[in-house]
Amino acid sequence: MPYTQRENKLLQAFISDNWDCQDPNKLKTASYNGKFGIAVQHKTARTGQGNGPFKKAYYVEGSPEEMGHLMGLLAEEEIATMSAPSSIHEILKSFTESKAPDPILRRLETMMLHMSNQIRQALTKKYPQIEQEFEKMVEGCKVANNATNVSIDRLWQLNVGFDALLSYVYTKAVTVVDLLKLFREDKGYKLPLMCNAFSVYGGPPGNRFHFMGRDFMFSTGNIMQKYIAPIIYRPEPDGNLFVGISAPGLLGCFTAMNANGVAIGVDMSPAGNCDEAQPGLNSLLLNRDAVQNGTDLQGAINRIVDAPRGVSWIHILADGSADQHSACIVESGKRYEDDDHFRNSLLTYPHYQVMHTLNFEGRIPPVDGIWHQLMTQPPTTQYRKGLMIREPDFRLPAFYQDFNKPLIENFRDATTPPPYRGIPALGDNDYSYKHFYNYQYDEKDWHLSGFINRTVKDNNCPMSYYFPPIRNEWNDQRTGNILVATNFFMIPEMRLCQMHPDSSIIAQDQWDDIQWRYVC
Repeated sequence: MPYTQRENKLLQAFISDNWDCQDPNKLKTASYNGKFGIAVQHKTARTGQGNGPFKKAYYVEGSPEEMGHLMGLLAEEEIATMSAPSSIHEILKSFTESKAPDPILRRLETMMLHMSNQIRQALTKKYPQIEQEFEKMVEGCKVANNATNVSIDRLWQLNVGFDALLSYVYTKAVTVVDLLKLFREDKGYKLPLMCNAFSVYGGPPGNRFHFMGRDFMFSTGNIMQKYIAPIIYRPEPDGNLFVGISAPGLLGCFTAMNANGVAIGVDMSPAGNCDEAQPGLNSLLLNRDAVQNGTDLQGAINRIVDAPRGVSWIHILADGSADQHSACIVESGKRYEDDDHFRNSLLTYPHYQVMHTLNFEGRIPPVDGIWHQLMTQPPTTQYRKGLMIREPDFRLPAFYQDFNKPLIENFRDATTPPPYRGIPALGDNDYSYKHFYNYQYDEKDWHLSGFINRTVKDNNCPMSYYFPPIRNEWNDQRTGNILVATNFFMIPEMRLCQMHPDSSIIAQDQWDDIQWRYVC
């Protein structure tokens, strides 16, 4: 069919980036309510090791209903595969690296589906556009294939089910029966905590630069990697034009950037500040909401602050400029309406052994412990409804750094007890730590250029029970600054949430790797 001048202009833009818009077998277009959509294959880029299917890209425009319908018309086959129960099963199996019998995973899938419906009901009033886009996506799929198996329940499960699962994993990993079996019966349970993100910016006047990079190591189940694609959204009548790295069937984005240069990514971060009763809006959907509705960096941050969050995550944001406040790390979790309530909650998260050390219990003469610090001193950064924001000039107050030596000594004593106590095996200790820990605190390891773990095989981190040192140096001449994030909180108040015993146990095989990737 002939294209309008505007549609031809859109197609030419894809052609200029080597997308094969001239081969009718590799190009699909669709129209709905006067809006236009494109699905096109790349000429050379393929998935896998270069022998998988050709990469695709998508363009949709209009209202949530129109964009959803267009995606259904353009990508019914991909959406059907992504949201199929068998695909969700394989992604969950990969997500947990589990060798558990299928019945256990099936029960987890049922729990995910049930909780997804709860999230759907909770979010529909505040974010009606999500339900609208899903409804029309299903409708578009039915127009494209009357026998499609795409359903709105499965789309919700695909989009929010893993957040729902994490809200339990991070806080109740040793009490929920199926998770207990996965973890303690050696069936395998290892979260894909391999996310990294950075923002580097600066340069002399007239030659400023800003680079942001990130990877999101989400388990694909050997399915999702075939469909991950750039999707260009033009929301109408409101919202920013943006491109997200996503996949058909996912409304959220692993990473995204809008036309104003505001970019975002997300990293997993196990912590106790979750709300399994109301997991809310998090991760990929929140990424999209922030760049679609945040005109500038602060606007995107505000969307995250105001969201009904219920799971701990780390977001990296940047705006493309090279000014002092052009990038930040948002360390987030369960939303608190009141900042004082949030502050007062922080000491409810750490392991009791950690609290004993943080409060200097038994110390003579008495010393002001962490409760006094939290209640009487300004926060290291502003409390913002259950999250805190780290900028390049963030510095860890010495007060918190001074806790590391006693925390490490306490951890070593509690996890490697002398033989006369009769502990028969590693892991049978207050911290449920299953490795041998013999690291001796050395102050130089905690300085700017120090190394807690010099190699990826070192085992020097006392799980999450320490305050990580800052490794990036703020340059007051603005000639070069860097922000780095992996999978843990750096802000000490947020770090207290990560000292939760369940989240610390569930990630105990990975804390050393996370520290090593952060910078040794």
